[in-house]
Amino acid sequence: MSSPIFSFGLIADVQYADIDDGMNYSKTRHRYYRKGLQCLQHAIKYWNTSEQTCFVLQLGDIIDGMCRNNGKSNEALNKIYECLIQYKKPIAHCWGNHELYNLGRNDLLKSVLLPRFSITNEPAKTSENSGEIIFYTSEKMRQDGLCCYHFTPGNGFRFIVLDCYDISALGRENSHPKKVTAMEILNKMNPKEEKNDHTSAVDPKYVKYNGGVHKDQLEWLESIIQHSQNHNEIVVLCGHIPIHPNATGGKICLVWNNQDILDIIHRYSCIVAYFAGHDHVGAYFCDEDGVHHCTFEAALEAVPKSIGGNETAFATIDVYADKMEIRGEGDIKSQTLKYRNMQ
Repeated sequence: MSSPIFSFGLIADVQYADIDDGMNYSKTRHRYYRKGLQCLQHAIKYWNTSEQTCFVLQLGDIIDGMCRNNGKSNEALNKIYECLIQYKKPIAHCWGNHELYNLGRNDLLKSVLLPRFSITNEPAKTSENSGEIIFYTSEKMRQDGLCCYHFTPGNGFRFIVLDCYDISALGRENSHPKKVTAMEILNKMNPKEEKNDHTSAVDPKYVKYNGGVHKDQLEWLESIIQHSQNHNEIVVLCGHIPIHPNATGGKICLVWNNQDILDIIHRYSCIVAYFAGHDHVGAYFCDEDGVHHCTFEAALEAVPKSIGGNETAFATIDVYADKMEIRGEGDIKSQTLKYRNMQ
């Protein structure tokens, strides 16, 4: 097999906390909070052995909400930082609900979990890329305090990272218009007082640990995709929350207005995949247009080898002209993603 054009690392839902093991919200799966950090350390050591791994995609929830309960959010983030700086190349971060449990957006904007942006309203052409990965966002997205941006490793590929908690009950003061909107949506669509309980919701996705994408971000997204379509780029979208109902168990872990994003995706042939975390068991679905929806298993729930598990969960993804090869480690399965116009 020929060498890949480039490779990158990927990990989801580390959810580190310096606490004893526990269970998930529904008491059905174990969580290994300290092991999450060990998994990240192992992954970075692995990626550092590959000269062709040119960046890492971190799909969100890197520290757990339990850290805030113990007053140790910053301490946990420092532990994560000590690990991340061992990787000498760029890391593309998504923000998940657990980042927002721990820190408000104003604090996250000053944290190690926000890439250093270059502000521009016009994407750089991949042909002009010097080999350095530059994270681009617009002035409007920056002013709105969003973690949404795009970048190109060169060679005709572009990655776009969405902020899936743009409209959210998390991370903003109660009077913020987007939080007001989020609470109006939740109160209308989920009558339960406990907004993380989906059992009486109009649709199970209307829970507090999910969120939505504002029309301004959707317009920004479509403008980047249109640019990529015009310049014959291959595009991968990324976000903490899945967007296709068949790429999540129980159709619960979904962006509230997921159909708005799907409608945009299906208007353009340049998009080949959407990568997400959030749903810890993982899932995969190839939609009717050939877009691969990959939801990656959580590092947090990788069962230790001492009790018969795989110990870890991360991937290295090799990118070719006609496909991507996911080389999974531990709980993450290896698979081939052929691009939609080449299947």
